[in-house]
Amino acid sequence: LADLAPFGSWKGLRIGLKGRLPSPLPLDQVAATLAGPEAAAIRTLPFGPAEIATVGVISGGAPWEALQAIAEGLDCYVTGEAAHGIYHHCLEAGISVMFAGHYHSETFGVRQLAERLARDTGLETAYLDIPTGL
Repeated sequence: LADLAPFGSWKGLRIGLKGRLPSPLPLDQVAATLAGPEAAAIRTLPFGPAEIATVGVISGGAPWEALQAIAEGLDCYVTGEAAHGIYHHCLEAGISVMFAGHYHSETFGVRQLAERLARDTGLETAYLDIPTGL
């Protein structure tokens, strides 16, 4: 994403980010970029425009923050876990939502933290990749 900005307020803190894709993409290509060969595992509400240009992201379990993505006029919102009650809000607002699961939406941060700790402190780090399917 380009033109990154803070996004998603929780208890007064911005916990996610939003941005613009370099060029608009169909939703399935956004999913493939996010999860690669495991893109089929991502649950999707495909209610947004045919071409996705703007995306908001909050990792983990933040399904109701889709309302904030709607309020900001984003094309797509990505988080970890779904909530049944958000479905009709997204349908009526015309936004696509991707529920990538906790694993797909959070492990990249853990890997980056390990790399930074190794680089900045010299500590030896190891990332154990044990997918849960959730």
